[in-house]
Amino acid sequence: DKNYEVTLDLINDILKEYPKSLFKAELLFYKVRVFSKLHQDENLIDVAKDYLRDYSADENVPEVLSLVARSYNKIGMNSDADYFFDRLFSEHADSVYAKWGYVYMGEALEHDGSYAKAKALYEKALKETDDIEVALASAYNLAKNNLMSANPQDAEKHKQKIFTIFKPI
Repeated sequence: DKNYEVTLDLINDILKEYPKSLFKAELLFYKVRVFSKLHQDENLIDVAKDYLRDYSADENVPEVLSLVARSYNKIGMNSDADYFFDRLFSEHADSVYAKWGYVYMGEALEHDGSYAKAKALYEKALKETDDIEVALASAYNLAKNNLMSANPQDAEKHKQKIFTIFKPI
């Protein structure tokens, strides 16, 4: 229901009451997600470090790696972000979160003015994914990227991909 503050309070209460809970990995994972939704990148990084240290074999590691890398980029710590992106791409290449990683890395590159590199990552994500949300984000970012780099024909092509995906039933 997007009650992220309430969710965060509940997670903190549970962790305080049951610090050795069997569900601690899931609680920390949800905390990472909440901080992502609240755009609290530094808090996300702190929790993600603990999560990755203690639960390195957990099934949610790829998502955490993608979110922590994105957060490092957002606060300007690009070399740290690159470390987590590298882990994501090398350890979880087939994961949908590796494809999200391409999108997140592309957004950071675009922010720094590297439109060609960003475009290559968006294209890679679009080509390799079978996830509709990743495909939409990639196509949207490609269209935006092409408009920003004065390539309106390619922008139109990617805009049409978005409309095709959302074609009325």
